[in-house]
Amino acid sequence: MLAVTAIEARGGIGVLTRLTIFGAMSYSVYLCHVLVLNVIGRAWGFVSTPDLATNPVVAIVFWVGAFGAVVLVGYLSYRLIERPVMGVSKRYRSRVFREKRMLPKM
Repeated sequence: MLAVTAIEARGGIGVLTRLTIFGAMSYSVYLCHVLVLNVIGRAWGFVSTPDLATNPVVAIVFWVGAFGAVVLVGYLSYRLIERPVMGVSKRYRSRVFREKRMLPKM
């Protein structure tokens, strides 16, 4: 673990460094996955037939597509909602705590 931490501190390992986005967006994926799977499940129930629903190839395609949709919506949520909100929050916290430190002690 120490070696991995040291490698990360020095800039990471090429392609592995790019995979950190999955860790960063994991909370957005966690929040979105139930909603996305609900929408996909309802759409599947609307368009599927008994023959289609029991076909294993169709099931695999459905689950791969569902997984992709969850990751895509999680990524969009992370980039368009979570990161901007965290930036605003960080600026606000920094301003509030900086102002409190500047007050004279009594």
